[in-house]
Amino acid sequence: MIPTQILNSWKKVNDRIDEFCGGNRENCFTVIFITDVHTGGNNNIEHLKYINKLLKLNPVDFIINGGDIGIDIGENAEEARRVISATKQGMDFDVPHILIKGNHDHKFEIYSNYELLAYLNQSSLKFLSKNFKIVFDEENGGFYGYFIDSKTSTRLIFSNTSECLDSAYHISDTQLKWFIKTLDECEEDNLVIFSHLCPNECGSWLSSGNLEKSISIYESIEKDFANKRNGHYKNFRWDFTNKKTKLALHMSGDSHFNNESTKDGFLCVCRQGYGGVDPAEMPEGSS
Repeated sequence: MIPTQILNSWKKVNDRIDEFCGGNRENCFTVIFITDVHTGGNNNIEHLKYINKLLKLNPVDFIINGGDIGIDIGENAEEARRVISATKQGMDFDVPHILIKGNHDHKFEIYSNYELLAYLNQSSLKFLSKNFKIVFDEENGGFYGYFIDSKTSTRLIFSNTSECLDSAYHISDTQLKWFIKTLDECEEDNLVIFSHLCPNECGSWLSSGNLEKSISIYESIEKDFANKRNGHYKNFRWDFTNKKTKLALHMSGDSHFNNESTKDGFLCVCRQGYGGVDPAEMPEGSS
């Protein structure tokens, strides 16, 4: 039984999609983005299961979980295993889908970062094709990838901003190199990027201070791509001056508030999950 409130929200969303598509979804590519469910802290696993039921009413093309299932928040190993197992079961969708790692998605006494991501994304592997690329980086505990929708000539990139074991927010040189190469190879008309952490300040908690340098480098690469510029970092160089692909959107979670910015030359949006936030921690313009 799906709660009436969720059904009504689902109807409103689909009414807007139909309006945007002119009533013809065959010409559109639809994505659900869920993030910061914190099933470990709030026992919201049943909400993941609702999605499969809702998809029978209105199918979509792709589902992205932006991370923070929340298994590190006070759970013992037995409870963490239950949350991990239920999350995997709840995300066994019949359409392409992915889970991006968040900073609360680790329980080292059960799984390494690499093992956890491989397990939680196991059911998505059946959709792998030349248009769906996933990289599991065992050395860094990392995971990243992309999906190409040929119909709308759109590439979705999934970044891991909580990659390495030694830091909550970190992007290794291995992933930065992959990111530059993937952007350089991009020939689609449109690009949309998803991550857990919002690299733009519009998604930063006011008490978070300076982000890891690697996140700042990541942000500069992204801005250079959006604005058709070149740049370098260490022995990495990039030149996007002749790229035709439009970076349309970067969507993320982590912040537990809603905000957006276009100051970097593209729309950057952060979305609220289940986690609470003190209004004093929210930047100007967020809700």
